[in-house]
Amino acid sequence: EMLNLNIDDFCKTDIEDVVLSIYWDHCFDINAYSDNPCWPEFTIAPYMIGEFSIPTIDRQCPNQLFSLPFGINKHWGYGFTGGFTMNFIETVEIGFEDGFTRFSTETYFAQPVPTHELQQGIYPRKADLDNRPGTVWSFGATLGAYHFISCLSSYIQFRLLHKCEDHT
Repeated sequence: EMLNLNIDDFCKTDIEDVVLSIYWDHCFDINAYSDNPCWPEFTIAPYMIGEFSIPTIDRQCPNQLFSLPFGINKHWGYGFTGGFTMNFIETVEIGFEDGFTRFSTETYFAQPVPTHELQQGIYPRKADLDNRPGTVWSFGATLGAYHFISCLSSYIQFRLLHKCEDHT
C-alpha cells in the first residue's frame, strides 16, 4: 500500500490497436506464349504493403503489478513490407519478403524504476521516461509444392524477426 501497488489478479478483455493497410500486387505471366519448350511457364507476383497502427486503448497501468499492455501501449506505428512470389505452374512456388515496423516516442509519467542494478520486480522510486520501442525487421521465405504427388501438397515457411533495442 505504501508503494501504491495493486497486486490483485489482472483479468481484462479489450481490443487490440487498429491497423490500416494499403496493399499492391500484380501477377506477371512469364513464358506463357513461348514457342521454346525448354523455358518453363511461371508467374512472378511482386507486392508491397504499407501499414499504419493507431493506438485505441489505454496505456498499461504502472501500479497494476501483473498487468499487460494491449496492443502497442499508446505508441503510433508504421511499417512497410515488400516481396515477391514465383509460381512455376504445377510444380513449386517460391516466395521472399522483407520489411520493417517503427514506433513513435511516447512519454510515460510516474513509471516505477530501479535505483540499484540488483532490484527486480518491485521498484520504490518513480520517474518520467521517454520510450521508443526498437525497430522490428522481418524476413520471410516460403516454398510450396501443390499436388506434387497425386493428392499430397507441402508448404514450408521460414520467418525471421529481429527487434532492435528500445530507447529510453
